[in-house]
Amino acid sequence: MPLIPFPDVPPVAGVPNLNRLPLAVGVLTGVTQAIQGLDYFNLLSDAVPQWIIADDEGHALVQPDAVVDLSFKGEQRVATYPVEQGSFAAYNKVAQPQELTLRLSCGGRNMSRDLFLAELQFLWASLTLVNVVTPDATYRSFNIDRLDYQRKSSSGLSLIVAEIHVSEIRTSAQAAYSNTAQPSGSNPQSQGWVCTAANTPSMTNNLTPLQTGLTAIETAYQNTVQSVTAIVNAVTDEATQVMSGVAASLETAVSGLVT
Repeated sequence: MPLIPFPDVPPVAGVPNLNRLPLAVGVLTGVTQAIQGLDYFNLLSDAVPQWIIADDEGHALVQPDAVVDLSFKGEQRVATYPVEQGSFAAYNKVAQPQELTLRLSCGGRNMSRDLFLAELQFLWASLTLVNVVTPDATYRSFNIDRLDYQRKSSSGLSLIVAEIHVSEIRTSAQAAYSNTAQPSGSNPQSQGWVCTAANTPSMTNNLTPLQTGLTAIETAYQNTVQSVTAIVNAVTDEATQVMSGVAASLETAVSGLVT
């Protein structure tokens, strides 16, 4: 039987990738067939690396027929601060979340179209973390935050081309709590400033030293005012009596002169 050459499939949108042997070049020469004839233990696999979206256990959640394109975005920001004479210095480097944009096509070969859309919509609406597996690298701990898909008559209505955007999610450690037999056996926790006095004085109605001093000054002032008022009254009375006596004496003297 003559060898049938591979068809020339153009790499355009809507045409899925064809699985070929890793040693497809040797098919025309017959070398590949000879090697496979000696492969009794099936060490040589005819499967090519797949593009899938999997969970942490490696189970494929989304297995498209082909990946149209992939775009990676990573950023490392360098923190700077100004110094003298208009200069600046860099002191740290902070990694920003990585981003991936993928265009996946599904025509029903690896998974049905309705299941393909259902899985993408579920991952888009949930907080599930996924791993994007590619032949060259595996991007771990991502979440789908944008989903767009279209079906055009030019590429066949039976072919779904979905564009997804995934962002890296960095999980942090979670606090672990344990119940104790008694509340006194729990670990101490800082709740702010704590008074260390053994016996805190109770609230009383006693005046402070400043209030006591002000009260004493007010009392002395009132006593002084009363004393001054009494002295003024006494002097006024004495002066009134003296003036009355002087007036009476003058009247008697004047009466004697007149008579």
